[in-house]
Amino acid sequence: PPSRRPPSSSSPSSTTTTPVSARPPAVVVSCATGTKRSFYEPFARHLAGLGCAVLTFDYRGIGDSFPLTSHQLKDERARTNSLIHDLAGTTIRDHWGMQDQTAALQYMIQKYPEREIVLVGHSVGGHVCGLSPIRDKISRILFVAVNNAHHNHARSPARRVAEVFFLLPFVSHLLGYLPSKRLGLFEDLPKGVALQWAFFSRQKDYLFYNKYDRN
Repeated sequence: PPSRRPPSSSSPSSTTTTPVSARPPAVVVSCATGTKRSFYEPFARHLAGLGCAVLTFDYRGIGDSFPLTSHQLKDERARTNSLIHDLAGTTIRDHWGMQDQTAALQYMIQKYPEREIVLVGHSVGGHVCGLSPIRDKISRILFVAVNNAHHNHARSPARRVAEVFFLLPFVSHLLGYLPSKRLGLFEDLPKGVALQWAFFSRQKDYLFYNKYDRN
């Protein structure tokens, strides 16, 4: 915090600003939808070079976060089967936000108790930060492309309506997961994630819409 020194006949007025923490922060990088943690490696290495401790992680159903062996992870068919049978019920709010991101934050809090915790939230990684039960432990948050994904805010609202009302729900129900790679988007998504993403994109309050709050 800044401290002020009054002027005198022999010295100028001055302000000294001291750092909140003597050490660089511990940083948690929370990925965008369907984005593997490896995408953020150059950024993480840059922060580490500045003295920060950095954690990147995959949400369940993305990257290496599958209930599979390391050998099975290399098999695309095994990954798809796991999305359909093991991870179909995964959701953005209950799993990616309240559990996965919280686990990452908790790990860094315990490992670096003397450092402030900074969260870098990219897209959905920023959306879900308000859901974590330990969000009060975060000192600062950097949002990257954390927009409201309601279809009215899209560059092409008509196309977005077609996606979130028809395409995403239909394909996810038909196949049991969302084959995002084939659609030219990102990593394939669990059915529950895709359906919830489509549902929230139809609500003006987006991720924080809750029908049980509408009594």
